[in-house]
Amino acid sequence: RYKDSSGYFHGFVYNGTFTTLDVPGFFKTQAMGINDAGKVAGMSYESINSGIHHSFLYDGSWSYPIDPPPINVLVDSMAEDINNNDVMVGRYWDSNGSFYGYVRTGNAFTILHVPGSGNTLAEGINDSGKVVGTYGDANGTHGFMYNGGSYSTFDSVGSSETRFTDINNADKIVGRYMDNGIYHSFIYDGAYFMINVPGATETRVIKIN
Repeated sequence: RYKDSSGYFHGFVYNGTFTTLDVPGFFKTQAMGINDAGKVAGMSYESINSGIHHSFLYDGSWSYPIDPPPINVLVDSMAEDINNNDVMVGRYWDSNGSFYGYVRTGNAFTILHVPGSGNTLAEGINDSGKVVGTYGDANGTHGFMYNGGSYSTFDSVGSSETRFTDINNADKIVGRYMDNGIYHSFIYDGAYFMINVPGATETRVIKIN
């Protein structure tokens, strides 16, 4: 995304040149994920001053709003990623104040909610359909992977907050954990490889190819 001189956000795609993305009739468009075919997933707000946003898909034409069928009354949603099979993942917020993840395949939705969690956020998906994200429960914040209908949960050693943000086709996962109020990042492929930019006070890794 970028911010203009009026302070409003717009999405964009860069492929040698910049293409601005604004969902027609909506505001503050933010592009969150793109696949190899150039299809973009993200979110846009209902109005300039609204805090309510909805997911979109852009593939040369706009599909908006894209909202999953909620367990309760849906408040808003946002798409986080899209894979090369055009499967989207994201999250939505309902009227009970809870977050749920979603997977959108065609026009069908799978709702993700880690058992025992208060909130579940789906953030990345690879081409085999493995989904990673973050969930919260009474013991803190944790990473998860959803694969074939089952959940695996993860915690970085010694941290009460672990977040998974993306997964690639080699099943390498990136994310971050908190230590004494500071975020540090990692790659996880069965073991945690820590990533800290030299001289930085905080490091956040969001995506991996």
